[in-house]
Amino acid sequence: GGGGARVDDTVGKGVTKGDTNVNGSRDFDAYKRSDLFGPSAGKRNFVPEPFTEDARVTSGVLHCIDNMAHQHTTAHVVKETAEKMNCGDRLKLHDRDAFDPDLPSTLEPGTEFDLLWIDLGAAHRIELFMENWWPRVRPEGGHVIVHSTLTNALSRGWLEKMRELSRSDEQTQFGKFEIISFLEPHKLFQNSITIFQKRGGPFGGYHEPVHTKFP
Repeated sequence: GGGGARVDDTVGKGVTKGDTNVNGSRDFDAYKRSDLFGPSAGKRNFVPEPFTEDARVTSGVLHCIDNMAHQHTTAHVVKETAEKMNCGDRLKLHDRDAFDPDLPSTLEPGTEFDLLWIDLGAAHRIELFMENWWPRVRPEGGHVIVHSTLTNALSRGWLEKMRELSRSDEQTQFGKFEIISFLEPHKLFQNSITIFQKRGGPFGGYHEPVHTKFP
């Protein structure tokens, strides 16, 4: 598996068992032969080799978590729209509270995310949320993106603790990870993101493969 996820005050989204990046001509050719383009969209024409990156690409699933509580939510029409686009099998909608600590354990065994997008709007609860969902992030370079982390006191306090952990040699529940933040200085609110990259599990590190000698 592999994947990604987004979590918002009402919506959480993630992709499992897939990586939707196109890297190099071989991967793009696989995309063109797959169900993502042309009149046969939604129909499997390309069967990748098991346990390859092509297999991850062609089996991605977007998970959306939404409690449908927002007065103007449109999350309930997401599934219908996906069906119209012939990609309903790439979407799984969870009508749940994203803060439910038991939610990660209800996913299928082995489900991992290449990407978690966290847009909770509740900085005082982000620490526990990360602790619950971090084990579901793919150890081989999976990413977590957290919105609005730098210029509000609640998020910033948590972020500084995570920065310290990233520099520490001590073993923690997060293992090895890298961290970088981006600020939009012209804005006062919701003006930043912080990206975490998981660099292996609790008992080992992760290093990207080297495929060629030259760029």
